[in-house]
Amino acid sequence: MSKIVPEALASYAESWLGAKETTSNRGPEVDFFVRTAGGTPSARPPWCAYFVTFCCDALRRMGFDLHEVRTGRAVNHWLKADESRRIERNAVWDIEHPRGLIYIRTRTSKPATDADKVRSGISRQGHVGIVVSVDGDTITGLAGNSSGAGHSAGSGSVCYETIKKGDRAYERIVGFVSVVDPPEEI
Repeated sequence: MSKIVPEALASYAESWLGAKETTSNRGPEVDFFVRTAGGTPSARPPWCAYFVTFCCDALRRMGFDLHEVRTGRAVNHWLKADESRRIERNAVWDIEHPRGLIYIRTRTSKPATDADKVRSGISRQGHVGIVVSVDGDTITGLAGNSSGAGHSAGSGSVCYETIKKGDRAYERIVGFVSVVDPPEEI
């Protein structure tokens, strides 16, 4: 499998850069992401996972062959992904083409040990986005319901996030998920 699918996923997600809430977890574009990905906008859910699901669904509808987890919960992108598509946190530095991987992390307001719990199958609150680049010790991702520093409350948008190896967000990365098989080919 070529890197076309993950590249298309990252590029499609970037096309939504700047989409934002008008009130907490609501707004015309946010409601569209949530509804299209199977959620209920009036419930005002945290929408980072719905944004990733929305982007994956859009590619599938365009005819791309990809593996996705339809979920509105961030850590379910890890918990429900086939184990063959899971990539350990520290392995991202060795991947030739990481663009288009889905990154999953637990909340920065919670202990770093929550990431270990998710890896062992226990659900925790988290955040999810799509890798757009890895350069040196820095991962740049794109996520919904973000302030640019991770999960946001009341002012979320689709924006870039920067995660540096060893920082608070990096220590909470559960891992990465490939939308194509096998992950080694990306």
